[in-house]
Amino acid sequence: LKVDCVEEFKQEKYLSFENKFNYIDHSGMEKILNGEDGAKVNELARNISVCLHEDWKQNLVREKGKEYQHWRPLKDAEFEAKVLANMDYYKTLKSEDGKDLFEFTEKKDDNGNVSYDVKFDLIRVPFNDLTKKWQEANLDAAKFALSLVYDVSKKGELNEANPDKLFDTFEKMSHDIHLEWMYREGGWADESLLLPYELLKVDTNGYNQKDKDRAHVVATTAELTFQPNILARNRSIVIRAINELFKDNAVESGLNPEIMKNLNKIQENINKQNAEDFARYNAVKEQVARAAKTSLNGKKTLGYSDLEKLASKYYEAWLSQAKEVYNIPKEINTKYDNLPVYDARINHKNIARKEVKQILLEMVKEGLVNEEMLGSINDITNPESKLGKRIAEQNQIDLETTKENSQPS
Repeated sequence: LKVDCVEEFKQEKYLSFENKFNYIDHSGMEKILNGEDGAKVNELARNISVCLHEDWKQNLVREKGKEYQHWRPLKDAEFEAKVLANMDYYKTLKSEDGKDLFEFTEKKDDNGNVSYDVKFDLIRVPFNDLTKKWQEANLDAAKFALSLVYDVSKKGELNEANPDKLFDTFEKMSHDIHLEWMYREGGWADESLLLPYELLKVDTNGYNQKDKDRAHVVATTAELTFQPNILARNRSIVIRAINELFKDNAVESGLNPEIMKNLNKIQENINKQNAEDFARYNAVKEQVARAAKTSLNGKKTLGYSDLEKLASKYYEAWLSQAKEVYNIPKEINTKYDNLPVYDARINHKNIARKEVKQILLEMVKEGLVNEEMLGSINDITNPESKLGKRIAEQNQIDLETTKENSQPS
């Protein structure tokens, strides 16, 4: 199975949201699933889906706390009708820690008619009890990841003795996981996640955005994107897929059990890459923090001009770091003010603004920025606020300007 879009990513094509979905070839996966080992791969995909859901829950609870409830719509009209018809019963259902499993929100239309929105706690409902739509996201991702690993292992590419070449193979699988996730779930994802794998942010040492895609080669779930780190999801999915394929089924499937020994080599390279990526992120963060200390000293609100200066500093610092490692497409290898906006969904200025918001929120907690500025910092991503509306106006201007400049002369 090959999903080859590296050349397109090196061109400006990847900047267009629609173009991100033109390079996914599922024919290899379908061939494997319908082949002699198809039943086995499908069974393993189910195992991985359950494990991924549990991984996601543990990570989210660790981040949000044990009391946190993650309410989500049922995505199943037939089951929702059943729940509403037996609402009194479903209101009584509790988790082991005493939390409600279902939430009912009353709505009234203009005529006073009452209806209800139904949601369930995605953390506390077991995977096997999830509605089909919620299970499918996990299953589809797991099948894709397993097919990648299966295909690569059949070619002998996971037997490579050279650790660097082995890691390159692993990263290609994680890269494809990220593409397939965008193909499947990108319609709702945050714009900072709709970037090429190579440009994903690494803001957490040891568990970063790339690791999510690397994990994906093991098995994946769209829900893991609620975590801050896509790389960690991708990498861990790959690892889980390798484990599932080889731990018990290596001999009978004809796959090479020696591949398991190479996981340590892969993990060593992941750790090394994580540390380097994290160091680059911190270097960018420090430059923005220094600029913020100077420009915001004594201020109680964050103005649009203040935000744009800091976002420009962020992008300048990020670009400097990124160019040391990657071939940056010429369209975004430019100053912040000149960044094009080819699509309302993909806006590098917005990504920079959101990063500034996160850095400023951390500075408020550390007492480095006036706490009275907290409201206007949060307004960066609030479209109803004065600052949010000003950002939206500029985004529209940038979009129209890019379209005009893209017209043939």
